[in-house]
Amino acid sequence: MADVPFIILPLDGRPVCYDQVMDLASIGKIPVVLPPKSFLGVLKRPAPMDLLLNWWEQSLDNTPQAHLIFSLDTMAYGGLIASRVNTEKLPYLKDRVQTFLKSAALMTHQRYGFSSILRIPNYNNAEEEPDYWSTFGKILYQFSAETHQQGSFPSHFFNQIPGPVIQDFLDRREKNFYLNESFIDLIEQGLLDFLIFCQDDTGPYGLNVQEAETLKRMLAGRELQSKSVVQTGADEAALTLMARALWTQNEKPLKVFPWFFPQSGKKVMAKFDGIAIGAIVQRHIQTIGGVMSLSPLDADFILMVNCPRDEMGDHCVQQMSLRPKSDSVELVEALRTWLPQKDVSIADVVYANGGDSVTLQTMLKANIPFKKLSGYAAWNTPGNSIGTALAMGAIVAWAKQHKRLDDTAKQRLLFKRFLDDWYYQAEARIRLRKLEGALLSEDKLTQEMKEGLHLLKPKFELPSSEPTFTFPCDRLFEISVQL
Repeated sequence: MADVPFIILPLDGRPVCYDQVMDLASIGKIPVVLPPKSFLGVLKRPAPMDLLLNWWEQSLDNTPQAHLIFSLDTMAYGGLIASRVNTEKLPYLKDRVQTFLKSAALMTHQRYGFSSILRIPNYNNAEEEPDYWSTFGKILYQFSAETHQQGSFPSHFFNQIPGPVIQDFLDRREKNFYLNESFIDLIEQGLLDFLIFCQDDTGPYGLNVQEAETLKRMLAGRELQSKSVVQTGADEAALTLMARALWTQNEKPLKVFPWFFPQSGKKVMAKFDGIAIGAIVQRHIQTIGGVMSLSPLDADFILMVNCPRDEMGDHCVQQMSLRPKSDSVELVEALRTWLPQKDVSIADVVYANGGDSVTLQTMLKANIPFKKLSGYAAWNTPGNSIGTALAMGAIVAWAKQHKRLDDTAKQRLLFKRFLDDWYYQAEARIRLRKLEGALLSEDKLTQEMKEGLHLLKPKFELPSSEPTFTFPCDRLFEISVQL
């Protein structure tokens, strides 16, 4: 199992979907085959499908004993964001997926797929949505939520949203749902060994939530709950499945002890996930193939979940989380106690879209040995962060158990995550957005990251720790950190 390679077809070429896969695999010296980034989609631009299919078929021919992890959104639409603006008909999309999978049917190892349930973001911004989202995004979100709650279309919205916009919105949802439904057949046909349906950016109510519930009922009715799950998050799914593939072949199941700081934080509603933080943790542990340990002493690693006390903040809209510093002090004291004796991975979800600076500054002042952590994540949604922190912790634990741990690779990924998830997203990005015109200057970005480098670099032992920072998608939302 240890030397069985992975062929991975990611959602797109963004660093969280592509670079993180390579970085995480390197921790366990796991051979991974990925397509060139130029063969993947970028934001609304879909992947060049002919080139991608040719790469896929050649990779299967050259590595017939590999495990497969693939985004069904990429196979069908050309990428995650491309799936939201796609105009092709359902039969064509189904045929395209079948074209990819007919070669995969010959593979002897595991085939893991993931597909997103079309999201409904609550804002007026069309950067990743159909053009009408810039005007009608928030009201479409309300229309969707009330439709779910009432069980029928609320008539008062028909005077506020143009008919063609509502029709296009509903048509896209129908196409995405029936395509997802067809993927359940692939499990029964033996073309998929495990499937994640990803609830990408969701609230507690909406047509997307209703569709997720319907898919769950379908899976239960066909007794496929052990082979497919519905969970929040999407960009981290390839990481989750890599960890699952490794641990499901293990003699003993992965044991995780989730530790919430404060304990009440597990009941807080997670922004962009529509469920409580504790429920996200429980679902992601299940998806990764693990079980919850009742004691930190008995666990393969501790997942420390840095939680809000009452309500999550959001760095992107500068909504601050009102949480006493004592919660951070408690987490850091627990870290000081447990890190010398257990692996610890931190999911930092006090905020959406970035880490909690109070906790990080407390860790720095307490001289916590950052390099000994097995994981850290604080990016985008709580589902993204929790899934990533779990995958990092799981693969470090697996690598240690199999004597394959590359500690330098682990430190490199930790260094990048702290620079990106904490310092860029919670500190530097906020300053850059206040600049005149929010210029995408990489020189200015590098300048803004200097203080983060000064704080974090001494915490790691890396042979070359001078990173370069770029804007891979020509926007401030994400950066690429390369060592």
